[in-house]
Amino acid sequence: MSGICTDGAPEMAGKNTGLIGLFLSSHCRDVPLVVYHCVIHQENLAAQTLRMDHAMGLVVSSVNFIRSRACNPRPFKIMLKEIECEYKNVDYYCKVRWLNSTKTLRRFYCLLPEIHLFMRNKGRECNEFKDQFWIIDLAFLADITEHMSVVNLQLQGKKQDISQLWRYITAFRTKA
Repeated sequence: MSGICTDGAPEMAGKNTGLIGLFLSSHCRDVPLVVYHCVIHQENLAAQTLRMDHAMGLVVSSVNFIRSRACNPRPFKIMLKEIECEYKNVDYYCKVRWLNSTKTLRRFYCLLPEIHLFMRNKGRECNEFKDQFWIIDLAFLADITEHMSVVNLQLQGKKQDISQLWRYITAFRTKA
């Protein structure tokens, strides 16, 4: 064995009692051990450390306001239908399934003027929806999560050789 990829859990990555520690401490190693943190988990960590809570928090609270309140989902759908919008609703966001945020953010960004109008009509004026810097942050967050989602799906795809996986990672790094 020449390499180990872990999710960073102490049972795997611990220096003394983890799997990596046990491999590194073995005296019969002719080849140095290469240790990687799983790319998919790194994406999850990166998504949590982007410091975009100001954008994501408002998206989540707005989506929850539209979708969770008993009197809001139907009028919102009717409004979108009346203006012949491409989309029929906003997607829920689930923190557990962070890759799902791609759909939520993309749809929210596309529906921003309609959401702003609906929220204003409901007495929930959001000044951020008019702030160009906030809109730029929202667009960036939507784009970067979409790129991360694409790479994640490519890495989880059917059996692939290591060179193809390396191309996916290199392409992502080039885009970012």
